Formats: sequence, structure tokens, C-alpha cells
Amino acid sequence: MRELKDAGLHVVYLSMNGGFDDDAYEVVDELRCAKKKIQAFENLAAEHMYSSIGIIVVPGVNEAQVGKLFHAAKENLSLIHI
Repeated sequence: MRELKDAGLHVVYLSMNGGFDDDAYEVVDELRCAKKKIQAFENLAAEHMYSSIGIIVVPGVNEAQVGKLFHAAKENLSLIHI
């Protein structure tokens, strides 16, 4: 992330359809990628990158992740995009 920032990257969009839950990612994106997404989230926060975090809400699958993502982003104000 630091290299990308140093190269001139200013804004990042991070899709977190499963939030912090591999089972939700598997249903929505057909991937089990929570660890990679969480690492990306943490890397963005560490580098204070301006970020937009998106989630496709699927009732009964990942709606509980919305609040978790919001609170995690709120703790890292550089990650909030409204």
C-alpha cells in the first residue's frame, strides 16, 4: 500500500461484500477471501489512505456485517467515505 501511495494513488475502493466473514463472501462472491480483505482494510488504515468501502447487502447473508464494517471504519476515520 505504501508503494502505491508513493506512486500517486490517492483513493481506493474496497469491496467488502462479506465484511469480516468468509461464509458471507462465499455466498455473495463465491470466494473465501476474508483474511485478504481484512489485511487490505488494515493496510489502508495504516497508510491513512482515503478509501471508499462498499458492500452488497444480501438479506439473511451479510446484513450483520454492515454495522461491523461501519464501526471498524469509524475507528479509522481515514477509511470513512460518505
